[in-house]
Order: sequence, then C-alpha cells, then structure tokens
Amino acid sequence: MLELYVHVAQRFENPYDPTEADVRVRFTAPDGTQITVPAFWYLHQRDPWRSGWRVRFAPPSAGRWQATPLLNTNPLQQGESITFEVAPRDAPGYVRVHPRNPRYLAFDDGTTFFPIGLNLAWWRNDAAQDYARWLNALADNGGNVARVWMAPWSFGLEWRDTGLGNYDNRQLRAHWLDQLFALAEQRGVYLVLSLISDREYRDNEGGVWAENPYNALNSGPLRDPRDFVTDPQARALFARRLRYIAARWGYSPNLLAWEYWNEVEATRIETPQLMPWLREMTTVLREADVNRHLITLSYVGDGDPFVWRMEEIDVLQRHEYSAQPRWFTSIPGGFRLTADAPNKPLLFGEFGFSHVDESLNEANREGVHLHNALWASAFNGFATTAMYWWWEDYVDAGALWSRFRSLARFLADEDLATFTPTPVECDCDEAIAMGLVRADRALVWVRSAHYDQQRLAERITRAEPISLPIQRDVQLRLRGLDAGWYRVDWFDPQTGAWLRSAESQAIGGVLTLTAPPFERDLAAKAGRTSHEASCEPACGR
Repeated sequence: MLELYVHVAQRFENPYDPTEADVRVRFTAPDGTQITVPAFWYLHQRDPWRSGWRVRFAPPSAGRWQATPLLNTNPLQQGESITFEVAPRDAPGYVRVHPRNPRYLAFDDGTTFFPIGLNLAWWRNDAAQDYARWLNALADNGGNVARVWMAPWSFGLEWRDTGLGNYDNRQLRAHWLDQLFALAEQRGVYLVLSLISDREYRDNEGGVWAENPYNALNSGPLRDPRDFVTDPQARALFARRLRYIAARWGYSPNLLAWEYWNEVEATRIETPQLMPWLREMTTVLREADVNRHLITLSYVGDGDPFVWRMEEIDVLQRHEYSAQPRWFTSIPGGFRLTADAPNKPLLFGEFGFSHVDESLNEANREGVHLHNALWASAFNGFATTAMYWWWEDYVDAGALWSRFRSLARFLADEDLATFTPTPVECDCDEAIAMGLVRADRALVWVRSAHYDQQRLAERITRAEPISLPIQRDVQLRLRGLDAGWYRVDWFDPQTGAWLRSAESQAIGGVLTLTAPPFERDLAAKAGRTSHEASCEPACGR
C-alpha cells in the first residue's frame, strides 16, 4: 500500500459527502495509463493535527509513477504532482474468478486460490488483541481466509452514535479495521468484508431496526426497513458510505470480496426491489474500487436464481446450519445450489452444526463436525471450505485451529481447479468416500460413518463408549483415470502426517485402492508414475 497525504486548503462542513467534498488522486503509470482513486477523510483520534485527506493505492506495475491531486469542483482544480518509484515485486495480485474454471478462484497471475478458513465476524473484548490472536492461530495452521462484518457492533461506520452520512464518531472503528487489514496482509489471510447485517433491517425477533438511524422513529427517512433499497435518500446515503469504504480499503489485495448483505432474505426485501439496488450500488462501487474486487451477498440455503444470474454478482454464497448436510457425501460433478445455478464460484460463507449457540461441550470437543465440513466441502467443488461460524466460544475456546492445518497440508501444491468431484465406489457400508479426479491424478478422502458428531452425541447421551470400530481392508474404486501405474500416498487427516506409500494399477479407467486400517478417516493422493511398477500394488515405500 502506498498512502499519501493530500493537502486541501478548502474546509468542508461534511468531508464524507462527495457532493460537497470530492477529492481524488490521478495516478499515471510509466506507460501513460491513468487511474483515478478517490481520497477519504481521515480523522485522527488522538491528534487532530494529523487528520486530513488520504489516498491509498497499490501500484500494479514497477517504474516511475506520478500522482496528481484533484478537487472535483466546477471547474476542476488540479494540485501539484509528485513522482515516485515503484520497485519490482513478485506478487500474485488480486483474487478473481478463475480464468479456466469459473467455479474456482485465482489470482491475477492465474494461480488457483482455494480459501481455507472461518468466520471472525466481530471481537468480544479488544479488537486488536482478539484479531491478532485469531489471525495468528489461523495462519499458523494453514488457514488463509476470514469473513468479517461491518455491523453496528463491530466495524460499522454509521449508527445511532453517528447520525446519517457523517462517520466522525466511528473513526476509531475504521482505525481498527485498518489494523485488521494490515495484520491480514502480514499473515497472508484474505478477508470477505460483509457490509450490511440483516439484523439492521429486521423489525422482528433478533433485529435491531429500532436502533437504526435510518428508522423514522430515530429521525431517519424510512418507516419500513424494506424501503432501504427503494428510498432515494437512503440509497444516496448508502452510496456515500460505500464510496468511503472502497476508498479506504479497496487498495488491499487481501480483500477477497465485498459482501453487500448478510442473509438478505431475512430482511424480507423482495427480489424485484433488491435487483435495481444491486445494479446501482455496483456502479458506485466499481467507480470507487479501481481494483474491481469480487462482489457477493449471502442467503441461507440456495438463494435466489434471479440474483445469482446478475452480472453484478461475481460469487455465489451459501449459509447452512445442519447436522447432516447432503454434501457430506459425494455429489457427481460437485455441489450446485440448483440445477440451473450459474457457473460461478460458490463461497460457503457460514456453516455450523446448529444455528443456536454452539459452545464447547463433551459431544463436540473433538471438532468432528468442523473437521468433516472442511474436508467434504473441499471434495465437492466449492470455491472455499465451509467457513464455520462459531469461532470464539467453540473453535478458539476448544483450540481446534489444528483442524485447518491438516487439510491445508494435504492440498498444498494441488490445483483443485483441474479436478472434477467424482463419487468413489466403496465396498464397505460403514465408510463414506469422496474423490477429486483428473486423467492422471486423484485425491481421495474416506471416513468412517461412525465418525459423525450427531452419532457421537447420541452415544454420549446413551452413556455408550465413544471409541469407534476400526475399518479394515476397505477397498475404493475411482473411475476416469488413464490406464497405468499410480503411486498412492496415504495421509492421516487427524494428525496431518503422511503414512505409507503404495502402487496400484488403473485398468480400464478404474483405479482400485485398499485403505490402511483406520478409525476416523484417511486421505490419499494417487499420481501417475512414469515407469512400470515392479512390485505388488500394496507394497510399502
């Protein structure tokens, strides 16, 4: 990030209102390409003399650049330019839809990016300390994505303590979000930033519409929360906020996606009213966000096909709380929201065993549901792992961060965008197997049907032993592979350790594997070898 201070002699009554104060900086690249970035008003909490206009920019290429401040008045005022040098850097760029497989994500350089992580929506005690602890634990265990909310009780810029359209009283929260982005960039974690909570526009149980400054009872413009997407004043005010958010944090390559709404269906806003709002706000966002980050919003379940097909929505998003989701078993070709869902990446934004408080208890202490969700989502063609919701009282309290490490280690150096989710035939009724297959390579995950949080909880309720039966001589058959010999490397998802290696021959497009004995689950990689094997298929290495 390059951050420049922009000296503007003129003073404004409300520097957050671009109709009154529209400060921009035009960056000119070495090849003459020009990129105009909106500046934002920065109010320093402790030292007012350090307050002022700032612009943030991540130059996309090396060489000599020029920056020219602009004040968008009539006529346009142009300030004194400066030049600066950008050194070459080997960086992958921003996250995009994969250019070769639109169900996955990739960086600008074409490298596939598979996010592994969870929700870290808000803090409880101290924003800096909580997020430092969580992001360090996530990154140390191979995780690389977190979903964060700009809710009124977290990083939200506008609420009852601010009034509408002026963010002075929320600048400390903006500063905390600055720190979170800086930490995410240091630790290689990418953020999904959710801009609006459904609770802000719900007047039923769980909603906080009564506290919303847009509510007419709080001197706002709206009598019904659903009018937020149709009322001209409300739309203009949110467009202002959106522009500020993009100006302040849109520089970051570690911003995976903007999420307009969390679980928008809970607001009871109808699709015919929502779609024009999405088009209007995307126009605003695309102008302010010169890096064109991905855009999503979320529903519980399958969502709305009309919204999903909009060109303004880059990434689909699903939330689900279920003890036995159907994607815990293999789905041919991978999970799809509906049969006619557009061919876009599917971000699994929230998942949990239950939508009620899931704190640590005897039945879930091992993190079985978290573990199975991570592995099953990776094997069913999602663009991300299923991102668990209960991050503080469950994942952090139970020290379950290592659950992310084993999957990250197993998938290291694998390009998931080159595989197809494929059912695996299993000769054991007490085992469930899933596969990712391409012509010369396959990834397999097999787990005991007893290794299931609901079944374990039932055993505990009946005071039965929770030890699981050992699965022996389980045979797995994978189809769609080229004929020849394959080296098979077995992996323990519980410990993250590689086990034995063997060789097996694919005949007629079918590769048969015999799993080592296991109690919970196993995984394997099968790669085509360049030589004819000279040992038995099950020999060790």
